[in-house]
Amino acid sequence: MLLMKALKFLSLLLVSKSVFAISISTYNIRNFDSNSPFSTDVDNLVEIIKSLDSEIMVFQEIVDTAGFKNLITRNTKFQKVIFSSCGGFGRQKLALTYDTRKYRFLKLIEDTGFSKSISCNKGVRPLLKVKLRSIQDKTDFWVLIAHFKAGASSRDVAFRKKQFSLLTKTISNLENYIILGDLNTTRIDSSVGDYYFEFVEKNSLLSSTNSIQCTSYWSGGISDGLFYPSKLDHILVSTKLRSIYGSHKFSTHSHCKKVKCSVSNARELGSSFENVSDHCPIKLDLTKGF
Repeated sequence: MLLMKALKFLSLLLVSKSVFAISISTYNIRNFDSNSPFSTDVDNLVEIIKSLDSEIMVFQEIVDTAGFKNLITRNTKFQKVIFSSCGGFGRQKLALTYDTRKYRFLKLIEDTGFSKSISCNKGVRPLLKVKLRSIQDKTDFWVLIAHFKAGASSRDVAFRKKQFSLLTKTISNLENYIILGDLNTTRIDSSVGDYYFEFVEKNSLLSSTNSIQCTSYWSGGISDGLFYPSKLDHILVSTKLRSIYGSHKFSTHSHCKKVKCSVSNARELGSSFENVSDHCPIKLDLTKGF
């Protein structure tokens, strides 16, 4: 009798300390192609993906979808891959992988209204919307994967502003969602980037932007052999989903973590910068305990 009571108490104690979580990351891999003369260093990429330890991962610039699917299948046990059909002029598909032990796929919508063209191989990338269900706590949520127009010209910025306006309309009908990807927020630290912060504030989003110092590196337009940190990639969480998961943590990885977002040369940035991507993965952990 005493043993049964003790076991029941222990069971309740374990349940009370259980933690429900969403672990999600985004990574622009820079024209992933396992067959071109400038192929991605696959071994280095696999090492980065494994170190992320994310249940859900989203990727941009997947040109070789068959090669990428093979990479995921060979190097992860329970991850299933979803691709966008369209990738714009550069055929840079969007991708999502998810742990089938922890999430159930519910729905996929590909919005080419973000692409500037109805043709899959023209314009820029679409918005990929994937609806998942947490098997742990039955929470349904949308993952919105974006790769917005690149460039710092006034025309580029104007087009990105239109994409953010479209995104505001898209999320107006959603409650639980996470927006993530390469939003190409060039010159975000100047007044040119105000439109991005206005978008975040208008929609009351939890943002990775101020928690992470950098997400990518570029030459800075200077021929000095150095590369400069920038913020192009972001993770944004809706108010409703944030309220379900009370605790959150943003983190940056790869060469951004290695050099602590300081101005660096190629050797200091290392193989992940030179052979995989100028971007770094960023990650969000949402948790709630009972």
